[in-house]
Amino acid sequence: MEEQKDLKDQKIMEEEFAANSENGEEAEDVQEESEEIEEEFDEEDKEQDDSKEDESIPVRDEELIPNKENFYFQLNNSLLTPLNNDSFTTQELIEKIIPEIKLNSKNNEEIGLYIYLHFLFRNSYDIFLNSSKNISHKDIFYFLDKKILPSFDLKKILQYIQDNSIEFNYKEKEDENQDNNKIIFEFVKKGINQDDINPVLCCKKKIDKNQKINIIKILLNYNLILKSMNTKGQHDLFTKIYIMYLFTKNRHLLPISKSFIKLFSTQKYKPFTKEVYLSYVDKFLKEKNDTEINEIMEKDLKDQIKYFTDNDDQTSLFYIEKLLIQLIGHYDIKIRKKAVILLNIFYDGHTFQFYEPFYPEIKFLKDNFNIEIEYKETPDGDEEKNKFNYFLFLSTPFRTFFILPDRIACEDKIIFNLGKFKYCGFYDYVLIRADNLRPQLETKGRFIVQNNEITTLNIHSIMVDSFINSTVANNAKEARDSKDNREASSSRGGGSTSKEKKLKGSRKNSNSKSKSNLINTLNVSNMYNNITENIKKYSKQGINALYLIGVLDRDNEIMNSSPYSVIDRCNINKSYGTENEFINIVKEGQKNNMKIFIDLLSRVSSSHYHRKYKNLLLNYTDKQGKVQMLYGAQGISLNYEDNMILNYRDINAWNLLIDDTLRLCQKYNISGIHLDNAQLWPNIFSIDFDEMFREEVDEGNIRRYTNYEIINGKIVMPNEECGFWNSFDIENLSEDIYPNPLFIKLTKSIWEYYPEFIFIGEFNDKNLKYANRHFVLSKSGLIPKIYIFPEVFSHLYDINLGIEPLMPSVKKNSINNMLKAYNEYFNKNMPLNTQCIISSGNDIWPYPNLLFGNGAIPYITALFTMNYIPMTFMEEINGELKRNYPYSYFESSKIKKDNSQRRPNNNNVKENQDLIDKSEIMNSTICKYNINEIENILIKKSNDIFNKSNNLLIKKHYEQMRLLRQNHKSLLYGKLHFIKNENSKILSFSRIDFEDNENAIIAINFGNEPLCVDIDFNLIQKEYKDLDVNTIIKIENWNNKEKGNQYTNYYFMEEIFSRAHHLEIMPYDSIMLGVSLVKPFNVNLYRKTFSDSLSELCKKISEHLKKNQSNKNAEEINYDSNIISSQLKFLLNNNLSLCEFAKWLNTIQSILSKYNLKYFDFFKNLTFISENWRNSTQYFKYISLLNSLPPKSFEKYPKIYLYSEIIQKSSNFGSICFITPEIGRWSGMTNLGKTIDEITHCLGLLGQDIYVISPYYQKNKDGKTNYLESDRCGFICLNSFDITLDKKYNFEIYFGKLHGVKLYFIKNDEVFPYPYSFKTPHEFLLLQMAVMGKASLALLSNIGITPSLIVSNDWFTGLVPAFGKGGHFGETFKNTIFFHTLYNFGTGNEGSVKFNSNIIQNNHIFQIEQDLIVDKRNKNLINANQCALLKCDQWGTISKNYLKELLEKSNLNALLKKFPRPFGCSNGIFIKNKVKKLKDMIKLNLLDENIIQNANDNNKMTIDINNEEYKKRAKERIQEKYFGQKVNDSVLLLSYSNEISAEGGIYLILENAETLIQNYGLQILITGKINLSGQKHKEYIEAIEALTKKYPYNFFAQKKDYTSDNILINYGSDFGLVLIQSETGSTLQHDYFISGTPVIAYTVGGIKDTVIEYNIIDKKGNGILFDNVDNNNFISAIIRAVKLFNNRLEYEQCRLNAFNSTQDVMDVARAWATEFYRLKGKIFFDNNEVEKETLEFNKNLEEKTQQFDDEMAKYNDKNYIFNYDTGEKNENTQARHKPKTNSISLENIDTNKNESENMSDNEDEEEIFLNVSFIYEVEKGKKYNLIQLSGSWDNWKEKTELKYDPLNNRWKCIKSLPKGKKFLYKYLLDGNWHAFLDKEMTIPENYVKPQPKQKKNFYKSKLLKIYNKDYLNCPFGRVVEIALPFGYYLKFDFQKPFEYWEWLGFIFDIDFSKGFDVFGKIMLCKLDFIAEIASKKEGKNV
Repeated sequence: MEEQKDLKDQKIMEEEFAANSENGEEAEDVQEESEEIEEEFDEEDKEQDDSKEDESIPVRDEELIPNKENFYFQLNNSLLTPLNNDSFTTQELIEKIIPEIKLNSKNNEEIGLYIYLHFLFRNSYDIFLNSSKNISHKDIFYFLDKKILPSFDLKKILQYIQDNSIEFNYKEKEDENQDNNKIIFEFVKKGINQDDINPVLCCKKKIDKNQKINIIKILLNYNLILKSMNTKGQHDLFTKIYIMYLFTKNRHLLPISKSFIKLFSTQKYKPFTKEVYLSYVDKFLKEKNDTEINEIMEKDLKDQIKYFTDNDDQTSLFYIEKLLIQLIGHYDIKIRKKAVILLNIFYDGHTFQFYEPFYPEIKFLKDNFNIEIEYKETPDGDEEKNKFNYFLFLSTPFRTFFILPDRIACEDKIIFNLGKFKYCGFYDYVLIRADNLRPQLETKGRFIVQNNEITTLNIHSIMVDSFINSTVANNAKEARDSKDNREASSSRGGGSTSKEKKLKGSRKNSNSKSKSNLINTLNVSNMYNNITENIKKYSKQGINALYLIGVLDRDNEIMNSSPYSVIDRCNINKSYGTENEFINIVKEGQKNNMKIFIDLLSRVSSSHYHRKYKNLLLNYTDKQGKVQMLYGAQGISLNYEDNMILNYRDINAWNLLIDDTLRLCQKYNISGIHLDNAQLWPNIFSIDFDEMFREEVDEGNIRRYTNYEIINGKIVMPNEECGFWNSFDIENLSEDIYPNPLFIKLTKSIWEYYPEFIFIGEFNDKNLKYANRHFVLSKSGLIPKIYIFPEVFSHLYDINLGIEPLMPSVKKNSINNMLKAYNEYFNKNMPLNTQCIISSGNDIWPYPNLLFGNGAIPYITALFTMNYIPMTFMEEINGELKRNYPYSYFESSKIKKDNSQRRPNNNNVKENQDLIDKSEIMNSTICKYNINEIENILIKKSNDIFNKSNNLLIKKHYEQMRLLRQNHKSLLYGKLHFIKNENSKILSFSRIDFEDNENAIIAINFGNEPLCVDIDFNLIQKEYKDLDVNTIIKIENWNNKEKGNQYTNYYFMEEIFSRAHHLEIMPYDSIMLGVSLVKPFNVNLYRKTFSDSLSELCKKISEHLKKNQSNKNAEEINYDSNIISSQLKFLLNNNLSLCEFAKWLNTIQSILSKYNLKYFDFFKNLTFISENWRNSTQYFKYISLLNSLPPKSFEKYPKIYLYSEIIQKSSNFGSICFITPEIGRWSGMTNLGKTIDEITHCLGLLGQDIYVISPYYQKNKDGKTNYLESDRCGFICLNSFDITLDKKYNFEIYFGKLHGVKLYFIKNDEVFPYPYSFKTPHEFLLLQMAVMGKASLALLSNIGITPSLIVSNDWFTGLVPAFGKGGHFGETFKNTIFFHTLYNFGTGNEGSVKFNSNIIQNNHIFQIEQDLIVDKRNKNLINANQCALLKCDQWGTISKNYLKELLEKSNLNALLKKFPRPFGCSNGIFIKNKVKKLKDMIKLNLLDENIIQNANDNNKMTIDINNEEYKKRAKERIQEKYFGQKVNDSVLLLSYSNEISAEGGIYLILENAETLIQNYGLQILITGKINLSGQKHKEYIEAIEALTKKYPYNFFAQKKDYTSDNILINYGSDFGLVLIQSETGSTLQHDYFISGTPVIAYTVGGIKDTVIEYNIIDKKGNGILFDNVDNNNFISAIIRAVKLFNNRLEYEQCRLNAFNSTQDVMDVARAWATEFYRLKGKIFFDNNEVEKETLEFNKNLEEKTQQFDDEMAKYNDKNYIFNYDTGEKNENTQARHKPKTNSISLENIDTNKNESENMSDNEDEEEIFLNVSFIYEVEKGKKYNLIQLSGSWDNWKEKTELKYDPLNNRWKCIKSLPKGKKFLYKYLLDGNWHAFLDKEMTIPENYVKPQPKQKKNFYKSKLLKIYNKDYLNCPFGRVVEIALPFGYYLKFDFQKPFEYWEWLGFIFDIDFSKGFDVFGKIMLCKLDFIAEIASKKEGKNV
């Protein structure tokens, strides 16, 4: 239902856009009319030539002469070129086009129309020449833009012409009348009507073929085109189509043209005047239901916004905007919400956000402007047609464009390459279908482009007042004190005398003078100059941006005036200097590359504010009902009396804010603004209902205030927020959040004039009232500024800054976890690539040096190295403790909602300073004290730890960290990844910058003692995928350079990335390591690194072996993380030649022998060998083959021949015994019995000595007795034995053998009457467990077998390890390993059994210590599994996922975790047997007898079980047999082949079958046997019968027994249902997989290991999964399966994946054997495979020996470099070390440079190899799956695969070849040799790396020069020249004009090897041409 609703909503959105979007409001009519016209055209003759009609109607010359009373002009070719150039700036474009304007007009509108029409046809001029009449309405690409033109701003161009009084007085010259083509546009000023669409009236043409003169006059409606021009490009496309219709009379273009005329001719709405506005105000103050609100908001207002925008009615738009802004403060949240949405639409200029907001992505200037939209193929399958049947609607800050997609695109994406971002702003896009002009709203997107310098900023904030020196500060204090004394004496004097009253006037007049004198006393007028002088100093310290606080004009007549008490937001404070002096700050900053930011406030001063704010102030009513002025700063948390909030319900407040900002920019040229407390903008409070709706009693209950006054909300409730922020559930994010419309308007308005401007939005949430508002700031165009660091570190050091902990759960946690949690919170919903500023402090908190002491050093380190833009505050960067304020800004009293009283006098606090202890400050809210008071207290109490040297240290550290951040791109652009560590005082993270190949690993110690940390570098490796292990990693130390600790080391990748590194960090210090890949590869550096690496490793091993002799607990060494193991891994995984293995073995052994190390001591510790049977088997194949060679082959290398004993040591394991309560067909009850049967069978086939011990029950699960005697294995009774527990028990021994497995059954009918005797008393079950444990071991002693390993299985055998290790059998099992396997370990199945206390007290049954068997959680239970885990050596289970679940959730997880490496492996099936059965089934059921007979006669019967035709036939058989209908492959067939029980999940099917059948028409087939013992079996039977009766064609259940058709059903089903609820080792899914059938499964146990949800992106997965067992999740899974099934290509891939993911039980057995061998310190390998390979090798031993000797003769162990190129045979080539990714591709090798300059080549002179590119261009229309290269360089042996480049339709590869030699080569195309002769090439001595081939499209290339003055598409031919090096040029002379939709491109290679040679090719061009290469110097052709 949800999905249907989504589809319905999508349809509604598309219809809304079609009705209201840029392509005309009658788009639906357009489509219908277009279809009708198409049908008419089909009936007519499609070959009809419309030109004949023109010829039949003669055009008189006077008709072509424009009416001089009208405005007209001739289309000017010379103006089109600059208008089509996207490289100009707006100013450059203006300078280019003004001289080309050939117009006689002074009217700005006419000039605009002239430029606009030229802009429209800038790249479509030839359309007038060709008269294209065959353009279909479905193919409008001809009119689309091919690129965006950010420089074209018509408004700015016309403003420039007007400001400079430019006049155009062009007069047409006589010679110009003879121009070949004359296109005239004439404009008529009249009303818009249907006559404007009449081509007969509007277009006149004259074509004189003899003189080749074309004269075209098009009559246009002046008002129509003017309206289109004013919409900033939204109607450009349709204007072009309309004009083209008038010109061509092409009927396909008529519907769109009609819609275009109708849009502007129909007056749908009356102007939205003031009266209309007031009527809407009345509407919104009446009570309305949701339907009425939606009708007004969603239909009425939305449509009017679109209508008046299209018609450029500014008056109507003003009143609509005014109304919507007021509605943001409406008391009804539904209306507020709709108003926010409509305001966003209003400012966007389109309706894409009406139903859902954008989820934007942040981009930066100069970033690539690429849009990639996922392409979904439509059902008709014509991919090329469909993919390019779309175009892009793109709304940019400068205008709207309709963009043509790139013709070269990826298979699954539509690509638009639009250059680079050049201007900040909002870029919105949506894909539109060309055939119906409907937007595909699911493809919409938004880029918010910010200034690209933001990331590099190191911002420092300054209170400008801080530049007052201490002397001036003292003077200020004295002046203030004297003033206070005068006021105090005046107040003590009581009431005023008459004389005093007379003096009031004179005092008032002299007041300003006295205050002015006071300011002069302060001598602050030089403040700006002081800042200017300090800019260079700041720049040297690494600061590149200043945020100046307090520069805005404030109330200087108040001594304590706050810098935030601004009286005029667009002027600076002139008390600190003149405007020119402030401008000098900005200019000096620009000289030093420093940006200047200042404040922008939403509030103003409460006194002496500028008059422009007086009508925008707010009021409130006090308790006495008096209307008072509303004071306030941030609006809620801190209210100051010296500020007032403006009324942001008033549009004038919004416009004034923007006007003030623009004036700031114009006057002072600042770089950006800082929006103080932006999380509150716009400040809108709830209206005072009691006051605003109060009625006047004496006036007949008439309201005191009008509706306009009410909606304008001038009287409000203080601190009760009611506006944008209270319109959505932003705190919980329970709904989509829209951008803040105020910020949208602000940023768009400023970016229009200042396109690189920066907006910083402060997010201050110390009281946790504004959760998630920071991300709204980001998606609204601001750069959020947050306070993570003060908050986190204050809680780290237990200092309360008055900030509530954002995440109390992590408050007391480690610094790593705290910062990670905060970082995730702040980035969770942020737009992609958001950059945040993080401030180290503010004006109400102490400096870090004072607050954190020595902790300030790591605080600073983290500030500059994490993924934020750092902002520091005032003198903290100099290590100061105390601020240098001349006075406090914050001594003013606070007010509460009702004019609260002032806070206590500060003097009282000062008097009691000595009584306040520092601990009180640190552990209580310090904000209750004044900041100066806090600083004095902290300094006084902490003089012992602060000194001058500490200050200097901090100052220097700030400078070092800024420099570090500037010098390392990873600290600017790198992704942040936190690195886990166990120390709570260490912060560890990485910054990964893949593109710049620079990464940082940073660990910071916040503690006061040295701490150690293990750092994992693996995070970096994940970014560099598929690296060659020969890759060299450079590690640099970035800190402590002044101490001489800097270093640069080189390591191999495996050494760095595969293990954690132990680092020690000093107190308050840090470790910062730079990690990068060495590029290009350097042979000498490789050898040195290899030598250093092995030497270091060997030293560690030698020391480790020595320590082991004296200390068995010596620290282990990671043998896998080194270059030796890496090379061995590569050898084994790539199956290299035996010779390569021998070379490697000899080289490694030679190095190990230098340190007296035995190879086997190293080899046996390699876990990738000992724990991976495939690797070990491959390894022993090599060893066995080497041993097969004669000794003479090793005369030079005797050490290689020393390893024959390795095989003997590894193969000698001993016997393995499985003790189990059930097994196979004899006593199997659960999956356990089946698993043991299969694994032991396979282990026997692998040559292992396997024993199985199990009870011989009196009756098995089927109730049979004596079932062994009748078994085909021929069991015999050997003898009997006794054991003693509470009494003596006698057991008979039955023995049999099957598949090499020795089976022993012990019989005692009294003890083992039947499997799992749950219904018997608990004491009997306990007796069974005890007997099983002791009797099994007694049997082994009786038959004389001591196994190397005993496997106990599940709780029933849980006492076996305790009896074996408890001394009950002496030392018989001393050296035996006990392995315990857990199966279904759920509640009630963990082996816990209640017992009688007498049993334990007497201990007569167990004979085992009580601590082992009594459950440690419940003393009334005996827990057998607990006993096993306490005594066994290892445990395991039959699922990796189940193993994980046990470790996390089981009751015994604490015990389970004590084992370091528990084992888990999922079950499998016998693939070979299953495949045979499948083929037999296919042969029997699905093949015709004639086919079988013919195949048998010819002995050629081959059956492909994955054949799709067989699958269809199987499905047909199933449908015919079980559903009684013919095959219908489109119907989804689901099958369930399991027991019909709750455990099997049958209830999910029965409860939802009817819903699924009715909605999706699928078929369900159930073939299991019903469990009659189940609780609900009757209900299931009834449900099955009802469904079968109701849906006979869709539902069938075989409920009596399992059907014999199971193989057929598994094979023919579309999906299998695997709904098992708790089984851990199910193989049911593999029964489906082997049939190529994916499954729908519940994720439990081993299911999660083997079933993976199919992913259409990476094409991986084999089924559908659901996590929770409920109907909703099950139905959701079925729906996903239906969708996948309907997508046949994806479904077939899923089928193939399912087949390939089948797990073979033989592989499972090998995995178990590997684990068993590991426990014994041995290495398992598949001896069968080794022997098979060895026998094959010995067949041609003499030949193989000769080949080996020849290869080894070339081997030089001194110069040997390990070969990573599979198949290569040369040792000393750089190509050997070619990595697998482009990130370190040898394509970039520079043979003249080394990574290390001091690295010299001391080796013998070597043959030099160079990289050569091979590129095969694919001919048009052809397609290949595989192209290979072969050549004479290796005697044609190797076939190198080329990689396909889909963008350029070519294949390529790089080969490393010796220079100076000649080679022949050929290509193989899909396995066939190419037809042409062998190509020949020579690698020259001076070979230069081949330049990459370039493809240039003629209209994009800047290298083209056009010589004839006409455009390329003129009918007279054209010449194109491409400049080439050495004075040559490539010249093309075209003989024919372009046809419609032809593309021209050039591809050429330049080879500098012999003089100069060019290979040129023309791409995608059907034209006749003459091409030549000529030299301008020599004046001749080449």
